[in-house]
Amino acid sequence: MAGKIRLVDHQRLDSAKDTPDYLWKENEEVVATGLVDPQAHGVVHNIPIGDYSDDEFIRGEMQGSIDAIKQHFGKTPVGFIWPGGGFTRRGIELAREAGYRVGFTTNPRGPVMFNWVPQAEQKDPNHPDWLPEIPAKDPRMTLPRYWSIDAAYRIDDVTQISEQAEAAAASSKATELEYYDIVCKSKTGEIPTPVP
Repeated sequence: MAGKIRLVDHQRLDSAKDTPDYLWKENEEVVATGLVDPQAHGVVHNIPIGDYSDDEFIRGEMQGSIDAIKQHFGKTPVGFIWPGGGFTRRGIELAREAGYRVGFTTNPRGPVMFNWVPQAEQKDPNHPDWLPEIPAKDPRMTLPRYWSIDAAYRIDDVTQISEQAEAAAASSKATELEYYDIVCKSKTGEIPTPVP
């Protein structure tokens, strides 16, 4: 496979194997407090998954993370944070096969709400590093993520998007409740009254 990143390259760059014992021990102690829940971020980390990655490389990133987290923390990760924000539809398929349930990009598109995940269909010329998520066809594997350095100056954007979504939900509430009464109520019963 000319031009593809191969497993041979991956094995040479396995950062999990290069992590010093003291760092694993330190992290194991933090995880034991129950305050931290480690998830996967690949074992190479500095080579994003892209169209140039072969299946063997992608599987190595997925399974290598699972193996390291199981070995050091006694649990199987459910989330995969795409290294460098790189993901492909094939990468997502292989992540699902490996057992991952959610994935996080580096695209800070907005907040995730119970019925909405911000996604783009095409590249944004204003943000050329943000990959479009819709072609991947799996919103739960391409959730937005904010870098810690972004949080302070993006909070107003997130609040504004949330307020717009709240207004949209309020405007369609009557229609949705009517739909529930017609289609769902006979199967699931009355909607519980929210308790403030």
